[in-house]
Amino acid sequence: MKKYLIVFLLFCFACVVYLLYPFNSNTHIVSKAHYVSIKDHTFKLNGKDFYPVAVNYKVSICGDKKNLWPCPCFAYTPEAMNTPLTRDSCLLQLRADLELIKEMGFNAVRIVGIGEEDINKKTGDLTLYARTGKQSDTTVAFTNGDSYKEYFNALGDLFTEVNKAGLKTIFLIRLSIDSKITDDHLKTIATRFRNDSSIMAYDFFNEPMYFDSLWSRQKIETKKITERWNNILKKAAPDHLSTIGLGSLREIFRWDP
Repeated sequence: MKKYLIVFLLFCFACVVYLLYPFNSNTHIVSKAHYVSIKDHTFKLNGKDFYPVAVNYKVSICGDKKNLWPCPCFAYTPEAMNTPLTRDSCLLQLRADLELIKEMGFNAVRIVGIGEEDINKKTGDLTLYARTGKQSDTTVAFTNGDSYKEYFNALGDLFTEVNKAGLKTIFLIRLSIDSKITDDHLKTIATRFRNDSSIMAYDFFNEPMYFDSLWSRQKIETKKITERWNNILKKAAPDHLSTIGLGSLREIFRWDP
């Protein structure tokens, strides 16, 4: 009887640890302190004040018939067009760039490109472009849960490299104000990476002054839109922050913190 009691207590202890300390994709225990949070109007990380110094960094997707992986934007290194687009070579380039960003004094990267999906006007599906060869593109369509598998692997590779470089990620995702499909997309991604502490925040919209009919919207409307997106994120990934990528001070009169 005593033996069964000990086993039961150990099982209960394991359950408590699992609930209190979520696991990331590498199955390491992650403390809440490892996430960037806001307390008393100040960013916090590992129990200390954290001042984000971020830079935009564009990431593309490469792949073959079976797999997808992240790669630096080809505009950064045009000569890369003439080199093999293997996963290992792309990750090495990515790692070198992120380490350089860290050495330059930044502690966060706003990742653009790889998370900015489009809506196919004919099918209504969400799509992303991937480079499969020299100047050869293909379309990745998110039609069901299985279609996310390789994309998640690519994002996992990206977030791992950001974390190894000692940086935090602000991940730009392109949400549509009038389409529910991108709301579901946000929920799917945020749920999958909810335990990844390398992610500081999700950026819901890039420069609405240029990419939205901003001046026709009232403040109360943009407030409701932002709350809708933020509620989705907080339910799916409560430890991650959210932001809007403002392009200028003029946008504050419509979109603000």
